[in-house]
Amino acid sequence: MTNIKMFKNLTLKSILIGLVMFACSYTFGQNKSNSIPKSGYYVIDSLSHNIPQDIMRSVKWSISIDSLPQQSYYILETKPEASFINAYALETIKKDSIDFRALKIMDGSDNTLRLIDENQFVIQLNMSLSLTEPSNFAIKMRLKKVAESDALLANIKTSIEESNRKKKKEKDRLVKNFLSAAQQSTVGYVTAIDISDYGLAIPLLYTTKSLRESGEKTSLYALKKDSFLGGITFGMYNNHFYGHTNIGVVTSKKPITIADYIAVAPNYRQEEFYKSDSLLLYRFFEDYRFIAIKKIDKNTYAIAEAESENKNIQELKEYYSIFNSINTISKVNTLDLKSLFLKKADFLETDKEKNLFLRIEKEVNQEVKEKMEPHNFVTNNSPDSFYLEEFNTYAGVFSITDVSIKKVQEEVLKKYPEASVILKTKDGIVLQLRDKGYRPFIFKQYQGYTLLFQIKEGVFSKSIPLKIAVKFYQVTQRLTLKEYPIYTHLKPYFNKFQSAYRDRIDSTYIFIKNEGWNTRGILSDKGNIVLAPKYEDIRSYENGFMITIDSLVHEGTKVEKKKEYTGWANRKGKIILKPIYKNLYPIEKTPLLSVRDSLYGIFDVDMNQMIIPLSYESIIFHKEAQRIELQKESEEYFLADYKGAILHKEPFKDIRVLGKEAPVTFMATRNDKDFFIDRDGKPVNDNRYDMLYPHYKEKVVYYRIGSYNSVDNEDGYLDYQGNIVEEFSRICKDINRKITTRPKEVFIADLSGKKLHKSTFKNVFRIPGKPLFIVTQGKKMFITDDLGMPINKKRYDQLFPVVPRKRIFYRIGKKGEDNTKQGYLDFNGNEIE
Repeated sequence: MTNIKMFKNLTLKSILIGLVMFACSYTFGQNKSNSIPKSGYYVIDSLSHNIPQDIMRSVKWSISIDSLPQQSYYILETKPEASFINAYALETIKKDSIDFRALKIMDGSDNTLRLIDENQFVIQLNMSLSLTEPSNFAIKMRLKKVAESDALLANIKTSIEESNRKKKKEKDRLVKNFLSAAQQSTVGYVTAIDISDYGLAIPLLYTTKSLRESGEKTSLYALKKDSFLGGITFGMYNNHFYGHTNIGVVTSKKPITIADYIAVAPNYRQEEFYKSDSLLLYRFFEDYRFIAIKKIDKNTYAIAEAESENKNIQELKEYYSIFNSINTISKVNTLDLKSLFLKKADFLETDKEKNLFLRIEKEVNQEVKEKMEPHNFVTNNSPDSFYLEEFNTYAGVFSITDVSIKKVQEEVLKKYPEASVILKTKDGIVLQLRDKGYRPFIFKQYQGYTLLFQIKEGVFSKSIPLKIAVKFYQVTQRLTLKEYPIYTHLKPYFNKFQSAYRDRIDSTYIFIKNEGWNTRGILSDKGNIVLAPKYEDIRSYENGFMITIDSLVHEGTKVEKKKEYTGWANRKGKIILKPIYKNLYPIEKTPLLSVRDSLYGIFDVDMNQMIIPLSYESIIFHKEAQRIELQKESEEYFLADYKGAILHKEPFKDIRVLGKEAPVTFMATRNDKDFFIDRDGKPVNDNRYDMLYPHYKEKVVYYRIGSYNSVDNEDGYLDYQGNIVEEFSRICKDINRKITTRPKEVFIADLSGKKLHKSTFKNVFRIPGKPLFIVTQGKKMFITDDLGMPINKKRYDQLFPVVPRKRIFYRIGKKGEDNTKQGYLDFNGNEIE
C-alpha cells in the first residue's frame, strides 16, 4: 500500500510534528551559559520564522506555526544527573532528555539552543522542506518560565483539553460508523482459483461488481511457525480516487490475531482509532485504513488490509462489509514454510513463467560459457545479474568457486550468524533474517567447481519478501547447465587475478592484473607465465611489449612523487631493454623504438642495438619519406634514414615536411634563408627565399623574397616542385570573394573568378572579419572595399590591421625619420584621435 505520494507526505508533514511540536527534542546548543533554566512550566514568549505562506499551505500542517504560542506549552524537569522536557500541543507528545551544560538535547542536529537566564532560553529550528532543492528556513522560539496559575498557560491547557475531547468524540463517531458495516447485508463470496502461486488457493473473485482484479500483486507473509498468508490486490474506482484492499487466506492450528499480523507487516500506522484481536482501524495522513482477521473454520482464517484515500470512510466501510460477508473459502490448500520451497510450484507451468524460465536459463548458461573463457576463468569476478521478472528490483547472481559445496554452505551460515535456518539441504539453504526478510541460496556442482546462486543485495532489495525467495529457489533449482570446455592448463590460476583480458595481437596471451599490488603480467592459455605480474603497465605491439615499472622518489624534504620507467620485451617475454628509461615509443611497422632518457635516441629491436645514441633533444619520424628528423639542443637539425645514418654533414636551423604528395619532401632553413631539400638533405636548386609557408589543403607553398610588409618585396605561390603557380585563389566565403594571385598581378574577384576592378595590385591582404582589403600598388599601400575601390584618397608606406582593437595602424614616410607620420585609422579610413 505504500507509494511515492505517501513518502512525500510523510516527509513534509512530519516537519512540524518532528521539529516544532517536539522542538526541544532535536536541538543542541552553541553558546555556553552558567544560567541553567529551572524546572517548571514554559510558554512561547515570542516566535518568528521565514517560511512563506504558500509553502505552509502546501504542507497542510495540522497546527499553524503562528498559532503555536496559543496552542502549546512545555514542562521542564532540571536535575543534576539528567534533565527532561515535555512538549504539549494538539498532537501526541513525547518526553526527551536534555543536557543544558553540554547545550544539547539530541546529537546530529543543525538546530541551535541559546541560554538567556534561569527563566528563559531560545530555540532555533533550521529546516529544509524540499526533497530536491536546498532551502534555508528557520523557526525561532523564545521560551519563558511561567507559574502554574498563569492565565496564558491555563488557556492553553483548556484549549488542548477541548481539542482532545473533540477529537475523541469524532473518533468514537467514526468507529461507530465503521463498525456498523459489519451488520450490513452484502452479497459476496470468495472462490479459489485451481492453480495458484506456490499451491495456495488465493481468493480471486467477488460477485460484487464494484471490485475487480488489479493485477498480479501477490504477497506472502510468514505469520507463525508452519503458517503463512497469500493474497492478491483488489481495487475500486470511486470519485476518481483509487482505494484498494489485500485479502488472503491463512491456515494455522494456533489462533491468528491482529498482533500476529502487524508483527511482520510494514508499520504505517500514524493514529489508531480502534483495536481488537480481529480489527485495527487507523489513519495514515489523509488515508483511512483497516486490518481485519476473520476465522472461517477450525484452522482457516481470512485476513484483509484495506486503504481509502482522502479519508473516504464510506469506501472503507464497503471493503469491510465485503470482507465480513466471507463465510466459506473453497479449495484452500496451504503448505508449511519448508514445503513451500521444496514442493514443485504449479505456477511455473504457465506459458508466461515457462518463457521467463527459458530466458533465465539461457542467460545463466551464456554467463557460464563466458566464465569458461581463458581470460574470465582466471579472473576473480562475478557474472552479470539475471532478473527473475521483467521490471523487477530483485536480481539473481551466481559465483563460481573451487571450494566444495559443504565449505560454501559453512561460509554462508557464518555470514548470517543471527539468521534462522528455514531450510537446509545438500544443495540449498533458506535463511530468515532479523528483519523478517529471506535469503535463499542454491549450490550446484559444475565440472569440479561449485556454483553459488543468491539474490543480489541492493538498496531496494536488502529485505527479500517470501514470494521472491520462493520463486528464486524454485527457478534456480530447475536450471539445467550445459558443460563448456575448460582450459585445464589454467586450473592453477582459477579466480586468481583481479582482472584479465586477451591480447589484441595474439589471443593465446592473457594480460593479468594482480590484486593488492595492482601489478600486471602476461599469461599464455597453456598456463605459462610470459611476463611475471610485477609491472605497472604493459602494452602490446607487433614486435614486443612495452613494460613499465614505477618507484617512489623524494623531491626535497616533503614531497613523495611516483616516477615511471619503461623498457621492452620481445613477444616471447625476453627482456630486450631493461625498464630504466623515461619513455619508449615504438614506430609502427618498423623494428625501431624511440627511446628517451634525459635525451632521445633510436633502438633497433631486430638488430638489438641503439642505432642512434641518446644525444638528441627531439626525434620526429616522417613515415611517408621514411626519414628521421633529429634535433640537438643547439637547435641543429639533421635527417637520418631508418638505419640510423645521418644523411648530411652541415646542420639546418629548421626542417619542415611537405607531405607524401610532394616529390620535394622537405623545406629547410639555413643562414636565415628557406629552401627546398630532398629526402637526403640536399638542396633541390639554388633558389633561396626569405619565407616559405605551406598551404597543405591547397598543396601550394607561399614564398616571399624581401622583408615582411615591404612594398619592395616579391611574393607568390609555388607548387610542391618549386615552380611558380600561374594562378592561385584564396576564397573569402563569408563575403563571396576570391583573392587571385598571378605572376604579374593580384586582384579581387567574385566566386566565379571575375575580376571586380580595373586596377592591378602587387599584393592583396584581407582585414579579418571585414569586407575590406589592404592592397599594395607600386610602392604605396591603401584600403579598398570588396569591389577593390579605395575607401579614402590617402596612400601609406605601411598598413597593418589591429583587429582586437578595431583599428588599422598606418605610417606615412620612412620609419625613424623626423617627418614620418603614424597613427591609427578606424575601419572607415578615418584617423583616430
